Formats: sequence, C-alpha cells, structure tokens
Amino acid sequence: MKKIAFIIIATEMFVSTACAQIIYYNDFTGVSGASPVSSAAVDPGIKSTVTRTELDGSGHLTANSVAAGDVYRIQLAAAPITQTIKLTATVKTSGTGWIAIGFQGDDVQKLNEPTANSGPWLQFNSKAFTVHGGTAVSGISDSVYTSKYLDNSVNTFEMIYYANSTVDISLNGSVVTNGLAIGHNFPEGTPAAPMIKYLQMQFFNTVTDPATEPWFDRVTVEVLQGPYTVGMLGLGGLALLFIRQRFAK
Repeated sequence: MKKIAFIIIATEMFVSTACAQIIYYNDFTGVSGASPVSSAAVDPGIKSTVTRTELDGSGHLTANSVAAGDVYRIQLAAAPITQTIKLTATVKTSGTGWIAIGFQGDDVQKLNEPTANSGPWLQFNSKAFTVHGGTAVSGISDSVYTSKYLDNSVNTFEMIYYANSTVDISLNGSVVTNGLAIGHNFPEGTPAAPMIKYLQMQFFNTVTDPATEPWFDRVTVEVLQGPYTVGMLGLGGLALLFIRQRFAK
C-alpha cells in the first residue's frame, strides 16, 4: 500500500466575509440640462437638493455656473449611519477651482461650510487631492496627496470610512492610504465623531467649458456589513479543509 505524504506550508492569509448593501447609486444618465434627480439612481435617497448642477447628456454631473456653492446633495438616511460606509466615484478633475464629494451630518449647502457638520470628504484640486475629516476651516486632520493624477484626467476613487474615525483611500484600484486617522470637530473646536447622513457633491469656482469642465460619474454609496475579517487561516488550514471535504463526500 502506497503512503501519501502532504507537505503543508503555513502561510497565513485573511479571509473576509464582508457583504455590502448599495444605498445610493447614480450614473447620471439623462438629457443635457436635466436635473440630476431625474437621472438613473438605484436609490434616489430620501430627498435631494440641486443648486446650479445638471446632467451634461454624456452621463455626468456638471455645474452650470461658476460659483462656490454649485452642489447636488442627497439625504441618504433618516438617522445617521453608524456602520462602515464605502463611497466610490469616477471624477474628472480640472485645473481651475476644485470639486469635492463626501458626507455630512446636516442639510447645509457646501461641504466647506462649518455648519454642515461635514466629513469625511475628498477635495480634488489640480493634480492633488485632500482628505478632510471635517470642514476646511478646522484643518485639524487634512491630509494632502500630490501628483496623483493629471489636470483634466478621469480617475476612480474609493473611500471606506470606519466607525473608529479612520479611512482607507484607493485611486484607480491602487491603495493610497489605509487606516488614516481623521479628526472631526462639531461644533467648531469640539472633537466629535462624524455624522453620516447626507452625501454632497460640490463644484467650487470651476469652468463650464465642456472640453475642460470637471464632472462626477458612477457615484456609489454602500453600507458594509461585518464582520469584515473572520481571522487568520493558513494554507495548511485551507488544505486540510479541502481534504476533509473531499473525503466526507
């Protein structure tokens, strides 16, 4: 009778069991000049507020003026979301002004308004983006990442916010930072956890020329259900599990 020897390599790996629930998605499909509220949203949220923003007819959200407070704001939930939340968006940047997207606690125009209780949110400038834990005025936890993209380029960003006030950021599928601690004040000068209730997209003094104007596309918000990691499982454990399942048949 032949003997079979198994060589087990005890290399460890994480096994994730996270699942996600999409609570908002919009690819901004619609005719040029139409309101983003009428676009292809999976879940339009509880209510939406539109201020000088519109569809461009090519599947994008754009600004129709050059102002500091051109926004599209969506109430995601009746009560603040306390689970881990993931935001994904494709954005076209511009060399003029800036655009931003992120969460806030109150129904207030502009992410950089102190009374908006904003954060975390991402601000896209020329060739660099900033992660804000709160309003731009506080500046207590702003992290700037430079030379990550070119002017007038299209990039897909992903931000995961955890209840321990940290975020993971990726750009075009590559990790930019993991476990970045963010600080949040509300009211100003009082440390507090972010309140995730609204999603807002903002254009700040940008251009309206179709050739160079910035835009948002394929914006998705997901609530991630834990546990996110069930533990460390070595290849040896995987091999034994496979053998056990094979001989159990």
